[in-house]
Amino acid sequence: MLLELAVTNFRSIKERQVLSLVPAGKISERPNLPARSEKYPAVFALKSAVIYGANNAGKSNLLKAFRALKWLVETSNTFQPGKKLEANEFFYFDLTTRKKPTVFEIDFIAPDKQRYQYAISFDHEQILKEELFFYLKKDEGRMTAARLYLREHGKPIKFGDYYRGQRKSIEEELLPNQLFLSKAVNKNQEQLIPVYLYFSAHLGISILPEEYNELQLAGLGKYIAENNETPIVKLIERLLTEVDAGIMGIEVGEDDEVPTIQFPDDFPEAEKDKIKRDFIERFKYRIRIRHRMFDKNREIGTETLPLKEQSTGTIKFFNVIQLLLMALSDGDTVIIDELDKSLHPHLTRSLIELFHNQKTNPKNAQLIFATHDPTLLSSGSFSRDQMYFLEKNEFGATEVFSLSSFTGLRKDTPIGDWYLTGRFGAVPNLDEEHMVSEIANSGIFNGKN
Repeated sequence: MLLELAVTNFRSIKERQVLSLVPAGKISERPNLPARSEKYPAVFALKSAVIYGANNAGKSNLLKAFRALKWLVETSNTFQPGKKLEANEFFYFDLTTRKKPTVFEIDFIAPDKQRYQYAISFDHEQILKEELFFYLKKDEGRMTAARLYLREHGKPIKFGDYYRGQRKSIEEELLPNQLFLSKAVNKNQEQLIPVYLYFSAHLGISILPEEYNELQLAGLGKYIAENNETPIVKLIERLLTEVDAGIMGIEVGEDDEVPTIQFPDDFPEAEKDKIKRDFIERFKYRIRIRHRMFDKNREIGTETLPLKEQSTGTIKFFNVIQLLLMALSDGDTVIIDELDKSLHPHLTRSLIELFHNQKTNPKNAQLIFATHDPTLLSSGSFSRDQMYFLEKNEFGATEVFSLSSFTGLRKDTPIGDWYLTGRFGAVPNLDEEHMVSEIANSGIFNGKN
């Protein structure tokens, strides 16, 4: 369960920006109730957050911060000496920030029901700081944060009184570009496994651009093939037939044809073979959709077509439905860029409401997504602290703010209309009359372009 993420000096984000799913106390009426932490009765978290902003405002960059942090936790234990920390994508348009570290801070409830705060600071070369706290719950109900460890560049790691397990042996093997968390779990440090699992198994992310659809679908095909009889796969098939009346079901088969891989001339042969094997394994499963076949008005059977030949809406549905259902079944946090793209508005709202309905979300899963659909703001699905806006300031840096920061809003305020007119910011700065004039007088219509 995510409580808060803070990001500093990452891509278009310059100064520290916060996405919080901790409910704002000043909101009395809510369309959906926040989730209560099982171990900490005073801790609540919103079940969803919707993010708006003009193109290039930084919506995807905010979501990519989750992916960068997840990548470092999952993989940095494998880094070799000298490997660059590619997740350090500093704010480019200020000379001072190019020399400053990227900072991620996250507050969350892990699978062991324990609340943790984890923070890392790093540049292209090394981890500069890494710190992990967990929260103790006192008998009287108070919570206090206790440090498990503090790692600072050039200094011995400081371990807190509650840290248990290996210390010196892990620290001696730890490279400057590796996270202690990643290395310790690789060495079976049991106390830290729930923290690691939050990132690796309970934080689902889908922010790949459209050109990566085939890669996503290949992964889904593999999942369906290996879990064909599970409730989730059967549910995906049933939901698909309800979304499209002409679809009868899905099939997954093996295919020897895989995408061609172009390697540099000096690429090691052993690495080529490994990558080719991985691609063959990943792309060997192909999803096909079973459709009804007719001879005029008479149904005569079924025919299958590759999923890639279906409508973009059907493909998008496939790309998100597994993530959503897995999150709901396990109580995870799922992050999706442009959830509504290629989906009918009614279907988008239905998918969102799955997270707000206690019957379909008994484990308090969370959905965070970016969208351009203003009708969701007035749909009655979200409270003001669930609505986030992003815009760039005069320095080209992304700023993040919630609708709950605005005063004077009433229950009947037409939030969607106000957003479109720019009253909350986060819309394109576009002078339509000027654009029309520029095009009309540009000379492109006189045959000399």
